Amino acid sequence: KESRWVQDVTRGVLDALKDNPISLESVYMDTFRHPLLEWKIQSGHRVREKILEFKPDAVIAVDDNAQIYVTQQFTGPRNPFFVFCGVNGDLEDYGLPAVNVTGVVERPHFEKAIAFLKTMDPKVKKVAVLSDDSPDSMGAYAFLTRKRPEGVTVLGYHIIHDFPTWQKRVKYYNVYADALFIYLYHTIKLPGTQESLPAHDIIQWTLNNVDIPVMGFFDFAVEDGMLGAVGESGYDHGREAGAMALKLVNGVPLENLPVKSELKIYKMLNLPALQAGGMSLPEEQLTGIDWIKK
Repeated sequence: KESRWVQDVTRGVLDALKDNPISLESVYMDTFRHPLLEWKIQSGHRVREKILEFKPDAVIAVDDNAQIYVTQQFTGPRNPFFVFCGVNGDLEDYGLPAVNVTGVVERPHFEKAIAFLKTMDPKVKKVAVLSDDSPDSMGAYAFLTRKRPEGVTVLGYHIIHDFPTWQKRVKYYNVYADALFIYLYHTIKLPGTQESLPAHDIIQWTLNNVDIPVMGFFDFAVEDGMLGAVGESGYDHGREAGAMALKLVNGVPLENLPVKSELKIYKMLNLPALQAGGMSLPEEQLTGIDWIKK
């Protein structure tokens, strides 16, 4: 629950449900901090037991692990409604949607992030992409690599498990790339350990060891110090999922609530990082940015 993304999703859900007589229970799978398969299986079992005990009319399932270890086990007409959000993978891989399941998918906006960076640094020609080895990253990877972005050469896309490999890749691309794009960094571990390193620490080390711009895809990336990001909002995902769940429990047929995609895309900028990198943006372009960290 300490995750910025989780907090934003929760806030969106609560705003969608406010002023309605709803009893809401929150359960945290904690699979980013504990990414081992055994933990995920046990956590999924714990959540399924909670659902059977609480007997909800609807379940809001956030991110890919929730679909793999919970939602898939409840598809069918005699189960509660499920509304997913923050899902990066291909829905068909999870057997979704289903007769009782709909929701909101999330996609990486790589080309828009490149275009945004090039407004700040037009000289960028070679980039690389790093991410952790979570199911969310694997799902995003499939879409990141689906077509070649215009205006740059992508030197590599890397799904990384451990911190020494992360360090090696960062140092390599600091020499050979003009910019680094980072998707997620929340399941990076030290070799031989089971618990993920703090995500903030991963990014702080990265920023302290590069001379090139580092871009992200989420607002928490900018909060953690990256130059900028282009992506969707956890709050919007939670609000949409909460609104869909509320409609379902109030009798709206699920077939009238198809899967949603392409929510509002936000541009986010870390102004101190822009200035520290010797870059600038014209005033008229600053006004088109949705959120600026000052």
